[in-house]
Amino acid sequence: MILMTLQELFILNDILDSQNICYLPSFLSLKMTEEIYSAAKDSLIEKGLLKNYDRLTEQGALITKRLKEYKEAKKYVQVMSLSYGIVDDDKAILISQLKEGDYDIKLTDISNAANQFLDAFTFLKNAPNSKADTIISIDEEKLKKEYRFNQHFRLKTKVENNKTDELYFISNSQLYIYDHYKQTLSAMSCGDIVNLFKERLKNEFKCTGSN
Repeated sequence: MILMTLQELFILNDILDSQNICYLPSFLSLKMTEEIYSAAKDSLIEKGLLKNYDRLTEQGALITKRLKEYKEAKKYVQVMSLSYGIVDDDKAILISQLKEGDYDIKLTDISNAANQFLDAFTFLKNAPNSKADTIISIDEEKLKKEYRFNQHFRLKTKVENNKTDELYFISNSQLYIYDHYKQTLSAMSCGDIVNLFKERLKNEFKCTGSN
């Protein structure tokens, strides 16, 4: 595993098209001075990704290829620090951000994604399985006042210009999903959420959220 800072990703991305990467912070916010730019390149040389300021190593070319595949993905799914670019029915490029702020880019099997998902959010494994059938309409401000959600995560999907954005949380021993675009709240079980996550990773899934 070769970890990179956002500044180092900027260098590799600059080789491609310099456009922002879906679900990563905007590169415009980095304010890359010549000194920072040179320091990032020096670090990439130390990590074995650049031969010199102008040439990629074999490993650097591979990671840049993965970044290109991510940027050309048919669909994107993000769950907190895990961002998937769906390449085809079986493969995805996963960009994960570690707690320290560094990034890892790797090719992953979509079949492994559910395990990665549960490993990242272990509280789901012990979440209550009760489920209510009711779906209620509630705006975000009221939601924050009426529910406490210390254990939570957000799941986002992007297909072309269509998006979904949902908050999953436990409150009063019940697991909930809140749709930010539809402003609806419903109860779910852990199994429901894992199955929903698997559906989101499928190529044929179409967003029904906001444009």
